[in-house]
Amino acid sequence: MSAAVHPFDQLLDLAQRGAREFGRAHATQEHSGAAAALALRVGSRRLLFRLAEAGEIVPTPALTKVPGVQPWLLGIASLRGRIVSVVDLNVFFGGRRSVSSPRSRVIVVGSGETRYGLLVDEVIGMRPTPAGGRLESLPESGEGIESYLRGAFAIDGAAWLEFDVGRLLADPRFMSAAL
Repeated sequence: MSAAVHPFDQLLDLAQRGAREFGRAHATQEHSGAAAALALRVGSRRLLFRLAEAGEIVPTPALTKVPGVQPWLLGIASLRGRIVSVVDLNVFFGGRRSVSSPRSRVIVVGSGETRYGLLVDEVIGMRPTPAGGRLESLPESGEGIESYLRGAFAIDGAAWLEFDVGRLLADPRFMSAAL
């Protein structure tokens, strides 16, 4: 008769196997010069967020409107007991208001103790950013976003814009939502 395996031991084994697999995948990625990025869509733009800059991804939460703010600040939400300002990135970049859909998500980003939610039209998944795929110049991306870009990549025959969350959070315009 075999001894019963405790569920905790099964979880521990699964975590250890996952860590080994992650280590192998990470080593392969470093060797190939490619890194993975979070691929998402804001309006018609295809953006890449570095994984270190993209925090939690949540469905669009219930929002409380805030009077006297810029139209791109949709409101505030409570996420796990923390108040988060939610911004419509497409409006911030000068585009139309995003239409909430089942694919819409909020990417929680921040610096220090302050967190912001960035509404995006769709989270597509992970995309590799191969060193040889960097474009020499930025493709036409529309006004309002260029100062937040690190560059662009050609991935699967399409141009993907590499977004710099740090530049957004350092922008006085973003930090001044009051009218």
